[in-house]
Amino acid sequence: IGTDLEQRLRVTQTPTAGGGAAWGSHRRGASYGVWGGYRTDVRQDTLGTLGVDVIDAGFPVASPCDWESVHEIAREVRGPIIAGLARCNREDIDKAWSAVKVAARPRIHVFLATSAIHREHKLNMAKDEIIHTAVEGVKYARSLCADVEFSPEDASRTELEFLREVVEAVIEAGASTINVPD
Repeated sequence: IGTDLEQRLRVTQTPTAGGGAAWGSHRRGASYGVWGGYRTDVRQDTLGTLGVDVIDAGFPVASPCDWESVHEIAREVRGPIIAGLARCNREDIDKAWSAVKVAARPRIHVFLATSAIHREHKLNMAKDEIIHTAVEGVKYARSLCADVEFSPEDASRTELEFLREVVEAVIEAGASTINVPD
């Protein structure tokens, strides 16, 4: 990391995977929902008070309920960046943008698997196809939203040199945040 970069810890609230922890996914009436075990009316005030920088609100393309949950967070919560998760394809990115664009600070968080096992058995893509898809996904997301995060899924099992290539390519394409998960 260069010395000219801001040195700051960012606090991100990320619900568990699978959509079951999405905001309002277990609604009980019009104004009371549960997200990650928290009552939404309590959490709206609590997350800002705790200094949460980013809320990874969910995966809007997963279901209408997931879209509605992400949209509700984007509409109601002020202060933190509100991110909608999307695979590196236009349908996902469009759905994420439609959910988060009402946020005061919207972000599209795109991801693509990069490890050899995922490239070969899940995506059936070569390394150059992964880089191309990641770059195109970031560019498209950036055409909609000024704040784009990229995550190389399964990064810990990705060859380090290839991971470096992917990260450099998506930064060049316009990703403003890089998240290197598991």
